[in-house]
Amino acid sequence: MRRQLVEFDTEANLSKGSIINHWRNHIGQLSANFTNAVLSAKMSSLESLARQRNLIAHGIQSVSSDPWEPDSAFVDCRGADGETRRLTIHMIRKLSEDIDEFRRSLRHLRRSS
Repeated sequence: MRRQLVEFDTEANLSKGSIINHWRNHIGQLSANFTNAVLSAKMSSLESLARQRNLIAHGIQSVSSDPWEPDSAFVDCRGADGETRRLTIHMIRKLSEDIDEFRRSLRHLRRSS
């Protein structure tokens, strides 16, 4: 996201606010080049990934792993809604892969020449 924003000469504005919010504004400016379905799918995917990422980044309550039990690692996180969610190591790995896939998909959203 940051690389794409820099490419679009928005680097000066990146010192304030979150990259996701800057990118949302950027996508709004590009919207004339894409169908609503494409943008809607991208934004929905982004919101879902951001919610899960924010659980880990801002809501960790406890972490546990039993060294004698395979695949026992998990993190309990409290969301903005106050609910506690358990994320297993498999879920966290999948989230990492999904974020990377989303990041790579941004290459398709370029300014028209």
